[in-house]
Amino acid sequence: MTRTAYTKLVLAKAALLLLVYSADAQQYPVVKVVDNGSDATHINFVYLSDGYTAANLNALWATDVANINAALFASPPYSNYASFFNVHRIDVPSADSGADHPGTATDVVEPASPTQLVNTAFDMTFDFFGIHRLLWSPSRAPVFTALANNYPGYDQALVVVNDPTYGGAGGGIGTTSTHPLAPQIAIHEFGHSFAGLADEYAYGRNRGEAPNLTAESDPALVRWSDWVGTRGVGVNVVETVGNGTWHRPVDNCGMRFVGADLCAVCEERTIDVIYGLVTPIESTVPAQTTVDYTGQNLDFSGTLIYPNPNTLTVDWLLDGVSLNTTATNVTLTAAELGGGASGNHTLVLRVTDITARSRSQAATGGYVFEQTWQINNVAPLPVEWLDFAAVAEGDANVLTWSTAQEAGAADYLVQRRSDTDSEWAGLGTVPAVGDTDARSDYAFTDYFPDRGTCYYRVVQRDVDGATDETPVKAVSRTTRWFYRAFPNPSTGPVSLEIYTDRDAELDVQVVDAAGRVVLTRAFDLAEGTHVLPLGTGDLAQGTYQVVLVRDGGEWRGVVGLALTR
Repeated sequence: MTRTAYTKLVLAKAALLLLVYSADAQQYPVVKVVDNGSDATHINFVYLSDGYTAANLNALWATDVANINAALFASPPYSNYASFFNVHRIDVPSADSGADHPGTATDVVEPASPTQLVNTAFDMTFDFFGIHRLLWSPSRAPVFTALANNYPGYDQALVVVNDPTYGGAGGGIGTTSTHPLAPQIAIHEFGHSFAGLADEYAYGRNRGEAPNLTAESDPALVRWSDWVGTRGVGVNVVETVGNGTWHRPVDNCGMRFVGADLCAVCEERTIDVIYGLVTPIESTVPAQTTVDYTGQNLDFSGTLIYPNPNTLTVDWLLDGVSLNTTATNVTLTAAELGGGASGNHTLVLRVTDITARSRSQAATGGYVFEQTWQINNVAPLPVEWLDFAAVAEGDANVLTWSTAQEAGAADYLVQRRSDTDSEWAGLGTVPAVGDTDARSDYAFTDYFPDRGTCYYRVVQRDVDGATDETPVKAVSRTTRWFYRAFPNPSTGPVSLEIYTDRDAELDVQVVDAAGRVVLTRAFDLAEGTHVLPLGTGDLAQGTYQVVLVRDGGEWRGVVGLALTR
């Protein structure tokens, strides 16, 4: 079959698949393979089947998923953080078994395997982009549609293709065949898709700097300088190409050789991503973060998700002073709270992961997570606070607070500081509702928080100049790369607001609901905040995804966009 004939057939099959998926919101069985608790407090991995007929879904498909998943969570650092994950599979039947083998690869002598074209749910094919072992689909839309219709809350997905030929792919969604090395292929592809790691065997398969790939050769300046000289990490040449010489941390890593363990640098990056998605503090009692002290003892506790081996430390702080206990529960008495007549108090549950598998948080002694309670006395105040929370939502930090009643309140000043700040900085003000005996709810969004831990408080200001403030809330982050599209939804021009903590190259693609790239943009950004015109004026009304890629793939982000003409 010629490449032209194959391309025409692929396009026809892709068009048919898009028609089927847009006309019929398919529902498939979703099986929870590993259940470590609530999906809301865990990372959710999802496996999807392609090339499995209905007859072999329950046996062969279930066994393949079990084998791949067992190998993944036997491999560090996934083995150390297995309790942080839930695992699901979506049982998607195909009419035929296997994957397409068009025989069009240019990196092998074809036919490297018997040619065939089969009818499968996601139309997976070998020889993608002319690379024999690159296993992917000409149209990603059916995969995203199946996820959206069956388990939209996934954090990472992998398509397992029922074909014994060696192959796979990384990216937003990973793939692996059922070759005997499939479990090791899956670990490698999760390294790409979940952790954003680059291949370490050829620069030509990468597009720039990555956590485990750099053009820097100075061991003191290299991205993984904290690791140089430990666990075999150095500055090792990958290859020299037109734009310079590129380097990897070690010469034997799972991102270079299938079957090898991830190196220290790749493990650290994976742990950074894990803690960017979840916290080891699974739940707390009381769940509300504002508690009234009326003279009775107050009990507080936290339920934790533990690594294996356990590398968590626990500390409780009352008004900034440690209570010198490592238990997951404390009881506060009148002796500590002053009988309820000495003002308000702040209690903090601080959990720190001091794992030696990561040095990215060395300056703060590890990965630090906190739950804060405000303990109030019962004396009436001009504003009666109900609660105050600060949480990470996407790339922003969102503050919410509520009052039970207000008398003479003018406005609320939102303030922030970081570990390196000596003073509080004002972010903005929110007008008060005014005199009321009813509950009032407020919110403020910090679109560009600092890296590391941000501390927030809200200062209530009365019309007569008096003030009252909330307890301090902390939100921790491991990255400094934030973005949004606005206005959204939009009836006209759309802009991107971007913050980057260093100079960067940004590639932007706008993808329509059918998975087609309808607009591309490229920007060279200096460190700081930028407002960039997206140029969507010629696009039709509808929903789109704006895909952002920094420095050739080191970081990727997606934001939904609605155009209403």
